[in-house]
Amino acid sequence: MYEPELLSLENSGAISLIGDDLAGIAGKANLKYPVIDLDTGGLIGGFNEGYVLASKRLFEKIGLNKNLVKKKKQVNLLGCTYGHYNAYNDLQELQAMLIKGGYTVGAIPGAGSNLDAIKNIPAAELNLVVNSELGLELAQFLEINYQMPYLEIGMPYGIGGSINCMKKIKQYIDTDLS
Repeated sequence: MYEPELLSLENSGAISLIGDDLAGIAGKANLKYPVIDLDTGGLIGGFNEGYVLASKRLFEKIGLNKNLVKKKKQVNLLGCTYGHYNAYNDLQELQAMLIKGGYTVGAIPGAGSNLDAIKNIPAAELNLVVNSELGLELAQFLEINYQMPYLEIGMPYGIGGSINCMKKIKQYIDTDLS
C-alpha cells in the first residue's frame, strides 16, 4: 500500500559485466516516481563517492526549482547521513540550535528530507556543509549551478563549537537572535 517517492537502483560488478541497462529496465516498468540508476560495477570509490554521485544524480533527475524566492534566514544542511555514528541525535541538536538562533532549516538530503524539500533546496539563503567528505562537492555543485553560497561548519560539538558555528553563520545571514 506504500508508494515510494523515489527508487534507487544500483548494479554490482556481475550485472555490470553482463551489461544490463538499469535505466532501460526501470523505464519499461512505467513507474510513477523518479528512478535513479547508479553504475557501481567498477568497484571504484567507497561510501563517500557513492553518496556524492547519488546526490548529484538525484538533483539532476528530479530537477531543482531554480526560480524560487529566497526564504530569509533559511539554510540547508549538506553532507548528512544517518549512516554515521550518532548522526540522528547530532542533527537533531544542530537543527534545534539553528532554530533557536533564528534560522529555519530547509532540506537535509540524505537524512530524512522528502523530494519536495530537496526540489526546493535553491530557496535557502545558505548551504551549510556538515560533513565535507559528503557535502562539499554538492555545495560547490549548487553554488555553480544555482548561485547558492555555502559555508563549511562541520558538526559543532560543545558550547565553544556551537558558539563558533553560530558566529560563522551570522557573518552570512544575520538574525536578531543569533
